[in-house]
Amino acid sequence: MSPVRTRIDRYHPQHWTFLWSPTNRQLIGIFSLIGLLALGVVGLAYRSARTAQRIKTEIDFTFNVRDQIEHVETLARGLQIGTRGYLLAGEMALLQPYDVARTELPNALAELETLLSNDSHTAKLVRLRELIAQDIAYREELVSTVETTDLATARALVANRIEVRKSQDLISKLCEDMKQDATDLLNKYRDSQTANDRIAAVAQTVITLMMLMGTWGIYLYVRYHLDQRRSAEVQLAAKNETLVEANQELESFCYSVSHDLRAPLRHIQGYAQMLQKNAGDSLTAKAQRHLLVISDAAAEMGRLIDDLLAFSRLGRAQLSLDRIDLDGIVKDCIERVLRTTPPERKIEWSVGSLPTVEGDRAMLTQVFTNLISNAVKYTGPRDPARIEITRRQEKPGVITIEIADNGVGFDMKYLPKLFGVFQRLHRSDEFEGTGVGLALVRRILTKHGGSIRAQAEKDRGAQFFVNFPSPRPLRTKTGASRSPALATSHPPSSS
Repeated sequence: MSPVRTRIDRYHPQHWTFLWSPTNRQLIGIFSLIGLLALGVVGLAYRSARTAQRIKTEIDFTFNVRDQIEHVETLARGLQIGTRGYLLAGEMALLQPYDVARTELPNALAELETLLSNDSHTAKLVRLRELIAQDIAYREELVSTVETTDLATARALVANRIEVRKSQDLISKLCEDMKQDATDLLNKYRDSQTANDRIAAVAQTVITLMMLMGTWGIYLYVRYHLDQRRSAEVQLAAKNETLVEANQELESFCYSVSHDLRAPLRHIQGYAQMLQKNAGDSLTAKAQRHLLVISDAAAEMGRLIDDLLAFSRLGRAQLSLDRIDLDGIVKDCIERVLRTTPPERKIEWSVGSLPTVEGDRAMLTQVFTNLISNAVKYTGPRDPARIEITRRQEKPGVITIEIADNGVGFDMKYLPKLFGVFQRLHRSDEFEGTGVGLALVRRILTKHGGSIRAQAEKDRGAQFFVNFPSPRPLRTKTGASRSPALATSHPPSSS
């Protein structure tokens, strides 16, 4: 007998009780804490990345501001260089820096104004614009003086305008102040970038450590459950081995007891018959009735012993698997049962097309003989009796045969007793039997990997559903698989 394998269905309450065990609760708590910490660190890393992007944008912007200030300063210096060279040498070609600066300065100042938004920068920019406007006006006056008079007059004008030289110094100083402000702001952003890089490095380190801790935790969790599973499998194997040994001992005990009971039972039956034969005429009617009860009880005990022996032999029997045509099996069983049925019984049979299954022919014959004989027995009070044997489509990979009748049925509250050994749902004076037939049926089907279930209503018949696993595909000579053909023969549908 193979060990019994059990599993807990995931929808069973015991499954969720196992998942919410104290150990699992601790593990769930630890992983939840690690998950929350990881989520926080990931959030910190995300915030750090956003901050780094913002700081980079601000640094690029500050570089643009500083470059633009240097450009304005260069153009303002070009005003001075161009007019100074022109006044010293008197050549028009030397006015090129002046012409370029005078043309580009308005646009350069306007672009710088769009970049600056700080109030202090705005005030300095207004002052710078005023100084540059004064300087441009002064340079234009010099150039105009040279063009209308001569160089000497223009040079004298430069010597008399000391405030103009001061404005040139103010322009340079103002540009240097604005560049210094931009440099200070740039240093501030770089400090923020450095601090943010430290935070990002810490976050990355923490994430790495937490990933390592999580991996280690998962390893410990899996290892713990694998150890638990191995331990449970070892315990289950030991229990199964003990159960198999106990079943074997019980079967041997039942066989021995049943066999040993036959001898004294034969003595009881033999001496009762001898007493009936030799002293029957001299016995009173009450004594003869007692003697008849003894004989009937001995015969009933003999039937019980036979059924018990059959049940115990079944546990040791080996399956001889073959392709079994259920049409032929059911037809033979019906004919066998009808041979022991009173001819006056009127039974209407309805047998559908039944498939081919894989099983032991002798055992399956026993299954359908017991079920059909039960249907015939419990439809005794019906005239006519109706018995249906059909195939039902319930689950893929499972062949289901239904045996239904319009007999006396039974109360479904007694269903747990239905397939037990020596369990009867009706009195022996109503229907004969030992209560072993359905137990044999269930045991045979279990050996075949199948099952049986029943449903009924009192005084309204019963239905038995026999489940077989679908047979494995047959292999042809070329190696291709094909499904077994279904038989289409029918037993005679007659009373």
